[in-house]
Amino acid sequence: NILCPFYREEEESLFHTLFWCKPALEIWHTYYKWCGLQSVFPGTIKEHYLQRVLIKEKKNVCEKWNCVWVGVVWSLWKARNNTIFRGGFFDNNKIMQKAIFHMWTWLKNLDSSFGYSHDQWYICPGECIRN
Repeated sequence: NILCPFYREEEESLFHTLFWCKPALEIWHTYYKWCGLQSVFPGTIKEHYLQRVLIKEKKNVCEKWNCVWVGVVWSLWKARNNTIFRGGFFDNNKIMQKAIFHMWTWLKNLDSSFGYSHDQWYICPGECIRN
């Protein structure tokens, strides 16, 4: 099937499935709200990525934001594959919870000084990234 596995109304493309279809947009809105960020939704994957890269922060802070962005993309991709290959369903809450866990795990491995508990990360991700 060439239709988007999440919403089945438009042809699947990488950009559409991970960034622009309604369920993916809901995940991105949830992510930005959770992080306490504001954003516009650009028209390309590169622009979507670069809006986090171009913020004026220390290098290690930018690397953490990159990791977090990849966590959302990775979780959406895994959800896409689960839907296509295992007949799974798109569950915003489950996808976001997995993304939050992946991000936290990756950040703990990326930076040995990232000593935040999962609960701290869940409650204040922006503070954990910037401190």
